[in-house]
Amino acid sequence: TKTFNFKERLCNVKLKDIDAFAKKHMSINWVTERTKQLKNVG
Repeated sequence: TKTFNFKERLCNVKLKDIDAFAKKHMSINWVTERTKQLKNVG
């Protein structure tokens, strides 16, 4: 089995790709709350 390097993979994901995924696969409220949390942490 190949070793899946999650951290490395995550670093290669572009933010706009995450946004596009979020719009398709997650509820708007969840995305909004998550964004607020990330802004507060960062």
